[in-house]
Amino acid sequence: MNTKNEISTEPGQINRPPAEAASAQEATPQTSAQPPKRTLTGFAKVWVGLWFLGNLGATCAPASYLSSSRLGGIVALFMLLAAIVAAGYLLLYYRNPIGLYLILVGNILAMLMNNIEVSGYTLNVQTGLIMGIITYFVTRKQVAYPFWKPAAAE
Repeated sequence: MNTKNEISTEPGQINRPPAEAASAQEATPQTSAQPPKRTLTGFAKVWVGLWFLGNLGATCAPASYLSSSRLGGIVALFMLLAAIVAAGYLLLYYRNPIGLYLILVGNILAMLMNNIEVSGYTLNVQTGLIMGIITYFVTRKQVAYPFWKPAAAE
């Protein structure tokens, strides 16, 4: 004779009354929501990482010329601008739109230094601004830029 109070003892079943088991199933969510990623993903991550390393190298490369009294000032200024651009790429890696502003401003200021000649050395900055603009198009779907948003539909 089976009564309602009997609990099945088959392996794999939980020993709870049916009403309690139904309420426990309703309380547990079926899907687990993952938090949004805080860094870039895919090709944008590789792109930004590559240009970060390139600008970090451009920051450190002329360090041996800092001790020269003739070149020290212009080299320090160039290293500062390259460090600003590298910081911009680092901010973009963490999806901060201010990084793009740093990249563009640093490269525009470096381009203003083009063709400056100091004691036999000429400074030429050529591709930074172009790469900054391309970086916008590579990262625009993952970084929330506050400009060029589509008009709100009425």
